[in-house]
Amino acid sequence: MQMRRLIMTMFCLLPAAALMYGCGSSSKTGDSLSSVATVGDTACIQCHSAVVDPLTGVGKIAQYEASSPHKDSAHANNGNGCEACHGNGGQHNGVGPIAYVNPYDGNGTRCADCHKGNYATNAPTKFADSKHANVVIEEGASCRRCHSHEGAVLGSFYGLTGTKATMDNALYQGAVPLAKEYTQFKCQTCHEHGGGLRVVKGRDPVTGAVVNWNPSKTNLQNDQFNLCTSCHNLLTADGATTMASGNTVTYDGGTTLATVAVGHHEDSWFRVIATTHANNSDNTLNGISGYVIRKSGESACFDCHAHEAKTNTNSTNANINTAALASSTRAALYDPANETVYTEWAKSGHAGRLLEAKHNSAFAVAARSTAVVDGMMKTSVNDATAAAWNHYAWNDTVNATAQNSRGTCQRCHTPTGASNYLKSPATYDYTLNDFSHLAGWKMATSTAPTTSSKQRDVLYCWGCHSNSGSGVIRNPGAITAEYNFKGTPAVFPDVAQSNLCVACHSGLAGGETVTALTDAEMNNVSFKNSHYMAAAGLMYVKNGFTAFIDPSTAIGTSTYGASMTSTEDGGALSSTHRKLGTAAMATDSHVGGQGLVSGGPCITCHMSEKHHTLEMDASAFNNTCVKCHDEEGGVPLTAANFKTIFIEEQAVPFQDALTLALSVLKTNYNISYNQAAYPYFFDDALLPTVGAVKDWTRGGTLSAAEAKKLMGACFNINVLMRDPAAYVHARTYTRRLLYDSIDFLDNKTIDMSTVTTAVATFPLVYVKGATATDVTTTEAVKYLAGYSRSTGAWNALERP
Repeated sequence: MQMRRLIMTMFCLLPAAALMYGCGSSSKTGDSLSSVATVGDTACIQCHSAVVDPLTGVGKIAQYEASSPHKDSAHANNGNGCEACHGNGGQHNGVGPIAYVNPYDGNGTRCADCHKGNYATNAPTKFADSKHANVVIEEGASCRRCHSHEGAVLGSFYGLTGTKATMDNALYQGAVPLAKEYTQFKCQTCHEHGGGLRVVKGRDPVTGAVVNWNPSKTNLQNDQFNLCTSCHNLLTADGATTMASGNTVTYDGGTTLATVAVGHHEDSWFRVIATTHANNSDNTLNGISGYVIRKSGESACFDCHAHEAKTNTNSTNANINTAALASSTRAALYDPANETVYTEWAKSGHAGRLLEAKHNSAFAVAARSTAVVDGMMKTSVNDATAAAWNHYAWNDTVNATAQNSRGTCQRCHTPTGASNYLKSPATYDYTLNDFSHLAGWKMATSTAPTTSSKQRDVLYCWGCHSNSGSGVIRNPGAITAEYNFKGTPAVFPDVAQSNLCVACHSGLAGGETVTALTDAEMNNVSFKNSHYMAAAGLMYVKNGFTAFIDPSTAIGTSTYGASMTSTEDGGALSSTHRKLGTAAMATDSHVGGQGLVSGGPCITCHMSEKHHTLEMDASAFNNTCVKCHDEEGGVPLTAANFKTIFIEEQAVPFQDALTLALSVLKTNYNISYNQAAYPYFFDDALLPTVGAVKDWTRGGTLSAAEAKKLMGACFNINVLMRDPAAYVHARTYTRRLLYDSIDFLDNKTIDMSTVTTAVATFPLVYVKGATATDVTTTEAVKYLAGYSRSTGAWNALERP
């Protein structure tokens, strides 16, 4: 009998033992392989609908149903979002093992199974290294809201979000329950159950009632701008007022902006994002003062920052923000080691060097004051450093007066146009560009032109990157230019990441744009502008005017046409710089550079180690230049001296040749050049009433053919003036364009007379000795005349 009872007891205890085993902490992790069956969301919801968020008390299933981007998603386990994150539940049944009890563990390691550097970026590596994940916990009544996980969640839920007045209100602070402990940020700080973003609550400034925090003015669901700016304040809940120092800031053009004080740190510029993200409403008067966020976009903040969210616009050197030091001393305290791609970009030409201007503003006055914040807010950049972004209303897509439209410019002068063009150059349509993130902008309709905005963009991260947080760039493929080369549209080679650079630095017109003009119009036609910084057109030997003589004319060991055509296009003009970052570099004669086989030439030189300054800096020298250029004139090149004794020294004879060309142009044709005033070439005889050259026959003294060559010489001068590094981008091509242009300008004939003209025009600059190595021979002559590198003997054919 006792034995029977024992057997029955053991039999009855078995299910309980199984149940206990299933609920044990170690049993919850199970097989995540597809061999485990799925059960679907319905089964999960039946058992887990009562589970609540431990801080807010909101049901986790309710959160999942309301905000999860994984629910009903074809990418998330055919819409069964629960198992997409937790693992298949076929062995679970409420008590058994399941693969991922908390998918957020390890800073979202489970999330990274799908988010491998795409939209959400690789969260475990980016977030774990961010300042968010390593925040110093502060438990003060006004601090824990943004300096702890619990404070952020509870503060957002109970309405402790907003201005300094809101954050300091003891009543509002008291309405937020205290947590048992305060910990560092984690995935759940921003993400609800199911991965959706938390909805933030604030306070009505009049009634004090809890209201939605909605400066983006959207439907609140998964609103990134609202969530991020609940701590990183920019606008009030209604989106109407900028949150900064609390002062009224007056911009140089007279525009004023009244602000309210942010919820603390209003005297510390690097913690008030309005200092860099408040773009004044009228850039035509005040210049560009900040970056414009696409507030209503699903990736408003991740457009640039992603999970890393680490810009380092401030310095880790505490003295820079606590001591009233001289401006030069304060600037020196900014440690270059703190630079990130964000600060590098923000100081680059692509950003109009805006951060550089703002740093100068902050470093010029004593630290930690609202005056610093005000100064940073109103500091702007204009045409002096940001003409490419500030000069016109580039967002004016379709205008009632067609010639005033800037639609065709948008692919290079706006991030919106750049991103859309680089997604698909073949189908790009600028009339579809949407600039609604700019104040007051409205798209053209069938009955009304575009309502343009007075705000301007710089080239933000999202222009070139499809995902800036993970560094994923757009891939347009090989670029086709806007002009012809050899009678058909000029097609550039596919140079990987450098395709992005070629897209905007190839120019809008080429030498064949000039040759395509009819003879009849040469006495009344405007100058054809190559456009600016057309470095790719020069590097790939496609945009210069070369129709000075018949291309089949024998010249040296080649023909004239071959001497002005790249080897890649069937000519005789080779270049190692063109090979940089391509497979062709692996077999180049410059052995040191044979490892530089990816990224294309632009990226290889200007973005070494992913640096975003675009400058030829120490990184560029150490990783690229020195592999082929280790000495100059017997002096070893270093990161400290290569600009001075190598790059800048080469610039001098290039600039001398341009000066010579302009002098001959003025002397022989009465034409002056003004780089700052379109269309750049002006008739001295007609100034100041008419000005621009339109009669290229010079009153009938030139034939139509000669008139085209005159404009062609001017075209070459302009394209080279617009690329101050042309002597590096295309050394031989640049020298030949200059030589031929001067050779035509001096007597309307290509007869190898350039050096003779140079010596007669500027005898102190151009001195030609018996050989190129003669101590009397100047570098200016060696730049324009060909000679033997081994013996110094001048070539029989003077042209380089």
